[in-house]
Amino acid sequence: MRRALVVTAVIVSLVGVGSVADSVGLLSELVPWPMMVSAVPMAEVRLTAAPQEEITGLPVASGLRYGLLSLGNGPDAGVALALATEPTPRCWVDQDSDGDLSDEVEQLPTMQIMRYTYGWYVDVAVKYTIGEATVRVMHRVSLLADRQLGSSGYSLLYGGFCYRSGLLDLNGTPIPVALGTLRNDARYDDLASLLIAVDTDGDGTIDMLPGSVDVYEPGGEFQVGATLYAVTSVSPDGRRVTVQETGTGARRPAIAPGEPAPDFGMTTVSGQSLRLSDLRGRPVVLLLTWWPEGAPSTTCGAAQQEPVRLSLLRDIVARYGDRVAVVVVATNSTPLAASLLQLSLGTIHCAQDHAVGEIYRRVDGLFVLDENGIIVDMDVPWSTMQGGHPVGSLDVLSDAELEDHLYRLLAE
Repeated sequence: MRRALVVTAVIVSLVGVGSVADSVGLLSELVPWPMMVSAVPMAEVRLTAAPQEEITGLPVASGLRYGLLSLGNGPDAGVALALATEPTPRCWVDQDSDGDLSDEVEQLPTMQIMRYTYGWYVDVAVKYTIGEATVRVMHRVSLLADRQLGSSGYSLLYGGFCYRSGLLDLNGTPIPVALGTLRNDARYDDLASLLIAVDTDGDGTIDMLPGSVDVYEPGGEFQVGATLYAVTSVSPDGRRVTVQETGTGARRPAIAPGEPAPDFGMTTVSGQSLRLSDLRGRPVVLLLTWWPEGAPSTTCGAAQQEPVRLSLLRDIVARYGDRVAVVVVATNSTPLAASLLQLSLGTIHCAQDHAVGEIYRRVDGLFVLDENGIIVDMDVPWSTMQGGHPVGSLDVLSDAELEDHLYRLLAE
């Protein structure tokens, strides 16, 4: 299941230094949520009884606490806010960054995550210094008020909740591109923290769900067709990106039903050297799991299914024997859970290798492969919009669906 986003913007091309031309994109669109492939980084706001910078028009409420959001690279200390916690948390944020809270509306929480955890999404005009100019650019901020255990006080966290999108002119072809930052201060010029999504497969859209062929982690190259590119610079506000061609490479594999499952090698916990392609000729059930020793049962995502799924895999081996190959790869780097180690005592191939998670661009998920190594079905991520922001999870393969696939594959 794919959710696609078509983006538009002004594009230009400039000639860079040297023999290789730089491609420059002007990303004008603010999209108010982060790429679904990464967690939103949060930083704690220091709250004090008095304002931390000179502000006017203080809100009228009892028990106010004041803080500053460190955003952008402008000349002032940050964006002022005031937080009241009784009877429930509410806040005032200097959204226009003019040092005046009198023209700001009271922000009631837009979500309640747990009993004493509340959240807001607020659009803020962030100040950036670019060259000799100071500009204000909108950025969406996520705020989270969390009540401290055993007290009536709240801590306040904040982080970015948006990305920039537009078009990049690559050799005369406009390519949809989006930039996100793993920094919480709304600065995009740190390339080590830059997430980029680009229309790698040429379908005119960007897919930002986990495992997408279009999303790239910070610090690496990205690909359009057979051509590889590297981001060479981004303006602090994220609206101007420069990339340079670096070479060519093989097609980046898509992780989807109907596509070949990427091959990988592993050394099982019992010491056997094995490649996924060695198992061709019979159906394969592949489980990627992030399940370290001591992981809680409340772990989110597909990991919630792991104890049940491990039992199901044992049942599959007992029922089908060596007619079905079962592979479990732990993608974490911490000690394996005892439940995974026990699998190696049977005929299940169990290994630990975080590099496999990088190949499949996800840390967990169940895949069913046919005898030729083609993905027949898999856990599929999805997202939808609720209250102006996305919610999503994995559409997890059910036991019945898995059994039906194996029955059909063995009957063919």
